[in-house]
Amino acid sequence: MGPNDYLYTIGFTNSSPIHPFLQRLSLEDTTAPPTIQFNRQVAAIGEGSVIPLTVLRQGSATGIVTAQFTTRADSATEGIDFIATNGVITFQPGERFKTISIQTLSDADARPDRNFFVDLPAPIGAALGENSSLQVTVVDRQSTMNPIGPPLLPFSETLGTNQFTISRATGSPYELSVHWKVAPVDPAILNPFITQEGDAVFMVGTSNLFFSVGFADNDIVNSNIPYVLTIT
Repeated sequence: MGPNDYLYTIGFTNSSPIHPFLQRLSLEDTTAPPTIQFNRQVAAIGEGSVIPLTVLRQGSATGIVTAQFTTRADSATEGIDFIATNGVITFQPGERFKTISIQTLSDADARPDRNFFVDLPAPIGAALGENSSLQVTVVDRQSTMNPIGPPLLPFSETLGTNQFTISRATGSPYELSVHWKVAPVDPAILNPFITQEGDAVFMVGTSNLFFSVGFADNDIVNSNIPYVLTIT
Protein backbone atom coordinates (compact mmCIF):
# COMPACT_ATOMS: atom_id res chain seq x y z
CA MET A 1 0.00 0.00 0.00
CA GLY A 2 1.13 3.50 -0.71
CA PRO A 3 1.00 6.42 1.72
CA ASN A 4 -2.26 7.66 0.21
CA ASP A 5 -4.05 4.28 0.16
CA TYR A 6 -6.66 3.24 2.68
CA LEU A 7 -7.36 -0.13 4.27
CA TYR A 8 -10.85 -1.15 5.36
CA THR A 9 -12.11 -4.34 7.00
CA ILE A 10 -15.73 -5.11 6.21
CA GLY A 11 -17.94 -7.95 7.42
CA PHE A 12 -20.56 -9.96 5.53
CA THR A 13 -22.91 -12.15 7.56
CA ASN A 14 -23.88 -15.45 5.96
CA SER A 15 -26.96 -17.57 6.76
CA SER A 16 -25.51 -18.36 10.17
CA PRO A 17 -25.19 -15.27 12.41
CA ILE A 18 -22.41 -17.01 14.32
CA HIS A 19 -19.90 -17.08 11.44
CA PRO A 20 -19.40 -13.66 9.82
CA PHE A 21 -17.16 -13.47 6.73
CA LEU A 22 -14.52 -10.72 6.89
CA GLN A 23 -12.78 -9.31 3.81
CA ARG A 24 -9.99 -6.73 3.83
CA LEU A 25 -10.12 -4.26 0.94
CA SER A 26 -7.36 -1.90 -0.09
CA LEU A 27 -8.75 1.23 -1.76
CA GLU A 28 -6.27 2.92 -4.05
CA ASP A 29 -5.84 6.67 -4.11
CA THR A 30 -6.51 7.47 -7.77
CA THR A 31 -5.17 11.03 -7.40
CA ALA A 32 -1.61 9.80 -6.67
CA PRO A 33 1.04 10.06 -9.43
CA PRO A 34 0.70 7.09 -11.84
CA THR A 35 2.98 4.06 -11.63
CA ILE A 36 3.42 1.00 -13.88
CA GLN A 37 4.26 -2.48 -12.62
CA PHE A 38 3.46 -6.19 -12.92
CA ASN A 39 0.75 -7.54 -10.65
CA ARG A 40 3.20 -10.09 -9.17
CA GLN A 41 6.94 -10.77 -8.89
CA VAL A 42 7.09 -14.44 -9.91
CA ALA A 43 5.14 -16.78 -12.19
CA ALA A 44 5.43 -20.42 -13.32
CA ILE A 45 4.34 -22.11 -16.54
CA GLY A 46 4.81 -25.53 -18.12
CA GLU A 47 7.14 -25.66 -21.10
CA GLY A 48 5.44 -25.41 -24.48
CA SER A 49 2.76 -23.06 -23.15
CA VAL A 50 1.81 -19.40 -23.42
CA ILE A 51 1.88 -17.43 -20.18
CA PRO A 52 -0.23 -14.25 -19.87
CA LEU A 53 1.25 -11.52 -17.68
CA THR A 54 -0.69 -8.55 -16.34
CA VAL A 55 0.71 -5.02 -16.17
CA LEU A 56 -1.05 -2.56 -13.84
CA ARG A 57 -1.35 1.20 -13.90
CA GLN A 58 -1.90 2.50 -10.38
CA GLY A 59 -2.63 6.01 -9.20
CA SER A 60 -4.01 8.56 -11.63
CA ALA A 61 -5.39 7.16 -14.90
CA THR A 62 -6.22 10.45 -16.62
CA GLY A 63 -3.43 10.50 -19.20
CA ILE A 64 -1.82 8.23 -21.79
CA VAL A 65 1.05 5.99 -20.61
CA THR A 66 3.32 3.89 -22.81
CA ALA A 67 5.73 1.24 -21.58
CA GLN A 68 8.13 -1.16 -23.25
CA PHE A 69 8.51 -4.78 -22.18
CA THR A 70 11.31 -7.18 -23.01
CA THR A 71 12.38 -10.70 -22.03
CA ARG A 72 15.78 -11.39 -20.47
CA ALA A 73 17.47 -14.79 -20.29
CA ASP A 74 18.67 -16.24 -16.99
CA SER A 75 19.02 -20.02 -16.55
CA ALA A 76 16.45 -20.34 -19.38
CA THR A 77 17.86 -19.84 -22.88
CA GLU A 78 16.29 -17.76 -25.63
CA GLY A 79 15.23 -19.89 -28.59
CA ILE A 80 15.45 -23.09 -26.54
CA ASP A 81 13.27 -22.47 -23.49
CA PHE A 82 11.29 -19.39 -24.55
CA ILE A 83 10.79 -17.07 -27.50
CA ALA A 84 12.51 -13.71 -27.01
CA THR A 85 9.73 -11.13 -26.98
CA ASN A 86 9.57 -7.36 -26.75
CA GLY A 87 6.98 -4.74 -27.50
CA VAL A 88 5.12 -1.65 -26.38
CA ILE A 89 1.88 -1.37 -24.42
CA THR A 90 -0.22 1.79 -24.28
CA PHE A 91 -2.67 2.72 -21.56
CA GLN A 92 -5.40 5.03 -22.80
CA PRO A 93 -7.09 7.38 -20.32
CA GLY A 94 -9.05 5.32 -17.81
CA GLU A 95 -7.28 2.01 -18.63
CA ARG A 96 -5.60 0.22 -15.73
CA PHE A 97 -4.78 -3.30 -16.99
CA LYS A 98 -2.79 -4.62 -19.94
CA THR A 99 -1.88 -8.23 -20.75
CA ILE A 100 1.23 -9.43 -22.55
CA SER A 101 1.88 -13.04 -23.60
CA ILE A 102 5.16 -14.97 -23.70
CA GLN A 103 5.60 -18.34 -25.45
CA THR A 104 7.71 -21.04 -23.80
CA LEU A 105 9.26 -23.92 -25.77
CA SER A 106 9.34 -27.65 -25.02
CA ASP A 107 11.66 -30.55 -25.75
CA ALA A 108 11.84 -34.27 -25.00
CA ASP A 109 14.61 -34.02 -22.38
CA ALA A 110 14.11 -34.12 -18.62
CA ARG A 111 15.84 -31.03 -17.20
CA PRO A 112 15.67 -28.90 -14.07
CA ASP A 113 13.28 -25.95 -14.03
CA ARG A 114 14.79 -22.77 -15.46
CA ASN A 115 14.06 -19.04 -15.26
CA PHE A 116 13.88 -15.95 -17.39
CA PHE A 117 12.73 -12.42 -16.68
CA VAL A 118 10.32 -9.96 -18.26
CA ASP A 119 11.36 -6.36 -17.66
CA LEU A 120 9.52 -3.05 -17.90
CA PRO A 121 12.04 -0.33 -18.86
CA ALA A 122 11.28 3.27 -17.95
CA PRO A 123 7.72 4.08 -19.09
CA ILE A 124 6.59 7.39 -20.55
CA GLY A 125 3.92 9.17 -18.56
CA ALA A 126 4.34 7.19 -15.33
CA ALA A 127 6.96 6.03 -12.87
CA LEU A 128 8.01 2.42 -12.34
CA GLY A 129 6.40 0.58 -9.44
CA GLU A 130 8.01 -2.00 -7.19
CA ASN A 131 7.35 -4.98 -9.51
CA SER A 132 9.15 -3.66 -12.58
CA SER A 133 10.70 -7.08 -13.30
CA LEU A 134 8.92 -10.45 -13.21
CA GLN A 135 10.65 -13.83 -12.95
CA VAL A 136 9.09 -16.64 -15.00
CA THR A 137 9.92 -20.27 -14.14
CA VAL A 138 9.66 -22.75 -17.01
CA VAL A 139 8.60 -26.06 -15.44
CA ASP A 140 9.90 -29.18 -17.18
CA ARG A 141 7.19 -31.54 -18.44
CA GLN A 142 9.24 -34.71 -18.29
CA SER A 143 10.34 -34.17 -14.68
CA THR A 144 6.82 -33.41 -13.41
CA MET A 145 4.71 -35.93 -15.38
CA ASN A 146 4.69 -39.68 -14.94
CA PRO A 147 2.28 -42.49 -15.78
CA ILE A 148 0.86 -44.02 -12.60
CA GLY A 149 1.22 -47.79 -12.41
CA PRO A 150 3.83 -50.51 -12.91
CA PRO A 151 6.39 -50.20 -15.75
CA LEU A 152 4.73 -53.21 -17.43
CA LEU A 153 0.94 -53.16 -17.44
CA PRO A 154 -0.66 -56.32 -18.88
CA PHE A 155 -4.17 -56.19 -20.32
CA SER A 156 -6.42 -58.35 -22.45
CA GLU A 157 -7.51 -57.52 -26.01
CA THR A 158 -11.01 -58.54 -24.96
CA LEU A 159 -11.04 -55.97 -22.17
CA GLY A 160 -12.62 -53.33 -24.40
CA THR A 161 -11.09 -50.26 -22.75
CA ASN A 162 -8.19 -49.60 -20.42
CA GLN A 163 -7.81 -46.45 -18.30
CA PHE A 164 -4.47 -44.70 -17.95
CA THR A 165 -3.48 -42.04 -15.44
CA ILE A 166 -0.83 -39.32 -15.79
CA SER A 167 0.36 -37.46 -12.70
CA ARG A 168 2.36 -34.32 -12.04
CA ALA A 169 3.70 -32.57 -8.97
CA THR A 170 0.90 -31.62 -6.57
CA GLY A 171 -0.07 -28.02 -6.01
CA SER A 172 1.15 -26.88 -9.43
CA PRO A 173 0.00 -23.24 -9.84
CA TYR A 174 -0.33 -23.30 -13.63
CA GLU A 175 -2.17 -24.99 -16.46
CA LEU A 176 -0.26 -27.60 -18.45
CA SER A 177 -1.35 -29.15 -21.74
CA VAL A 178 -0.03 -32.61 -22.65
CA HIS A 179 -0.25 -34.89 -25.66
CA TRP A 180 -0.50 -38.65 -25.05
CA LYS A 181 -0.02 -41.48 -27.52
CA VAL A 182 -0.42 -45.26 -27.18
CA ALA A 183 1.06 -47.29 -30.04
CA PRO A 184 2.45 -50.78 -30.69
CA VAL A 185 6.21 -51.01 -30.32
CA ASP A 186 6.40 -52.69 -33.75
CA PRO A 187 3.67 -51.29 -36.03
CA ALA A 188 4.38 -54.04 -38.61
CA ILE A 189 2.93 -56.71 -36.33
CA LEU A 190 -0.70 -57.59 -37.08
CA ASN A 191 -2.56 -56.57 -33.93
CA PRO A 192 -6.05 -55.67 -32.73
CA PHE A 193 -5.13 -52.09 -31.90
CA ILE A 194 -4.77 -48.91 -33.90
CA THR A 195 -2.54 -46.15 -32.56
CA GLN A 196 -4.58 -43.77 -30.43
CA GLU A 197 -3.59 -40.32 -29.22
CA GLY A 198 -5.12 -37.19 -27.78
CA ASP A 199 -4.66 -33.99 -25.82
CA ALA A 200 -5.48 -33.23 -22.20
CA VAL A 201 -4.99 -30.28 -19.83
CA PHE A 202 -3.95 -30.19 -16.18
CA MET A 203 -5.92 -27.33 -14.64
CA VAL A 204 -4.42 -25.18 -11.88
CA GLY A 205 -3.75 -27.36 -8.81
CA THR A 206 -4.74 -30.59 -10.62
CA SER A 207 -2.40 -33.53 -10.03
CA ASN A 208 -3.88 -36.35 -12.15
CA LEU A 209 -5.29 -36.79 -15.65
CA PHE A 210 -7.30 -39.80 -16.78
CA PHE A 211 -7.96 -41.11 -20.29
CA SER A 212 -9.18 -44.38 -21.77
CA VAL A 213 -7.95 -46.41 -24.74
CA GLY A 214 -10.08 -48.99 -26.53
CA PHE A 215 -8.98 -52.47 -27.65
CA ALA A 216 -10.66 -55.19 -29.74
CA ASP A 217 -10.19 -58.93 -30.29
CA ASN A 218 -8.86 -59.70 -33.77
CA ASP A 219 -9.67 -63.43 -33.49
CA ILE A 220 -6.05 -64.26 -34.31
CA VAL A 221 -3.92 -66.45 -32.05
CA ASN A 222 -0.58 -64.72 -31.56
CA SER A 223 1.90 -63.93 -28.83
CA ASN A 224 1.58 -60.97 -26.50
CA ILE A 225 2.02 -57.65 -28.31
CA PRO A 226 3.91 -54.81 -26.53
CA TYR A 227 2.64 -51.24 -26.64
CA VAL A 228 4.17 -48.02 -25.35
CA LEU A 229 2.61 -44.91 -23.80
CA THR A 230 4.42 -41.63 -24.58
CA ILE A 231 3.69 -38.19 -23.11
CA THR A 232 4.86 -34.97 -24.72
